[in-house]
Amino acid sequence: MERSAYDRFFALETTHFWRIAKRRLVLDWLRRYGPPAGGLRLLDIGGACSLIPKELEHWGEVQVIEVDPETVQFARTRLGLDVREGRFPDNVPVQGPFDVVTMLDVLEHIEDDATSLLAARRLLKPDGVLLVTVPALGWLWSDHDVVLHHYRRYTRGELVAKLDAAGFSVTRVSYYTGLLLPELVAERMAGKLQSKITGRRKVIYHVKPPPGPLNSLFGLAMSFERWMLGSFDCRLGSSLIAAAKPRRDESATGRGSSRLAA
Repeated sequence: MERSAYDRFFALETTHFWRIAKRRLVLDWLRRYGPPAGGLRLLDIGGACSLIPKELEHWGEVQVIEVDPETVQFARTRLGLDVREGRFPDNVPVQGPFDVVTMLDVLEHIEDDATSLLAARRLLKPDGVLLVTVPALGWLWSDHDVVLHHYRRYTRGELVAKLDAAGFSVTRVSYYTGLLLPELVAERMAGKLQSKITGRRKVIYHVKPPPGPLNSLFGLAMSFERWMLGSFDCRLGSSLIAAAKPRRDESATGRGSSRLAA
């Protein structure tokens, strides 16, 4: 990612409606689909600039892999996290097995996502849980993705197929940020139009919280969506979340099938 993105991410953790909502959703899914809290080993890949690893400490001992040296030092000194500098999946500075592995808006930053999912599977206990979030829908691609050095956005079927090929059994997968999808589409279209008019593309991470009342309103929409996700899946949204477990009856050969991929 661009340096400007690293510098702003943590500042947005407690102020931007989307980052607050994502964190709450991930913790909801871990409570629902993960092992009971207490005495676990957890690994977070690439989240040292967020508050999620700190909140995962409720479940047990947390280790973090982070590629950016400045973010490593920040998370160690500011948050007191056990952060190991490394580049997943080529340089993995931890040893499994873990009860929980989280890859939260990380997979899209890795060119070889298939190998990364295989590596994550090898780090899990046989009954461990992988939690993944990724940006969704390729037609939403914009300068935002370029600044963040994304390689791709996913559809539901593509994410399930990748997890299946890596030897995971998908417990559940859903889109989210669906209620606010029209607002996001309008924002991305406006950005593309501006780039065409000016002939310039954004080269820095420019995200900031909306004005106070709007930030609160969007936050309420995300809270309502999170409540809805307690009962059924969202059929469309700008992001995806998945919970998966290592498959016991098949090796990760890419030959497995999943009814969820339809």
